[in-house]
Amino acid sequence: MIGQEATGGATAPVIPPALRCLLIVWRCSEHLQKLRATLDQLGVEAIYCTSPLAVCGACEQGYDLAIVDVEPRFLTGILTTMRGSNACTKIPVWVESSRLYEDSNLTGLLPQFRAMPCNIYELTKLIHLRLASAVALHQSRPLNL
Repeated sequence: MIGQEATGGATAPVIPPALRCLLIVWRCSEHLQKLRATLDQLGVEAIYCTSPLAVCGACEQGYDLAIVDVEPRFLTGILTTMRGSNACTKIPVWVESSRLYEDSNLTGLLPQFRAMPCNIYELTKLIHLRLASAVALHQSRPLNL
């Protein structure tokens, strides 16, 4: 198994850089702290945006995954910006779902933008699964020497 030395002598999987870059759009600090702890533990590179303007610039960089947790009033604008960007058109978008029920106008919005609602536990679990899949795919590819 390909790995790198982590603290305590354990071997952590080497995640190809192109498969570990996340765009995080966040406005809820409680959830963000939990998610950051998980990402730091896994060695995941992430870009954190806290305003719609920052999302515009960040979307042009290209990411493998986007996680969004914003107030319901900002959700449509953020998703429109993300899906309007060539670099973010096809990436998975996971939306933290705890506040989605606050606004009945959001009904049907997530499927329209190909976004999936998840609670914080599901987000953490999905990140683990996505990274495990990326590592397995990377390890199964033959080396080009």
